[in-house]
Amino acid sequence: KLHGYEHSDEHEHSHRNFEAQLKHFVKRFEAGDDRLAKEVLDFLVDWLKHHILVDDKAYTPFFTRKGVK
Repeated sequence: KLHGYEHSDEHEHSHRNFEAQLKHFVKRFEAGDDRLAKEVLDFLVDWLKHHILVDDKAYTPFFTRKGVK
């Protein structure tokens, strides 16, 4: 937002969804859900790979043009 990235709201929304899903996992864990480990691992691997390799990479050219290092 500071540099005027046109997709910053969408990017922030992605982080809020990530946080909401983690809170959901915590509630299930606290309730004794014993099927959670693989689901959490799969979610984290998928989200991080997509978020870093796709979403974060998408704004690299924008910040490069702005001179952000």
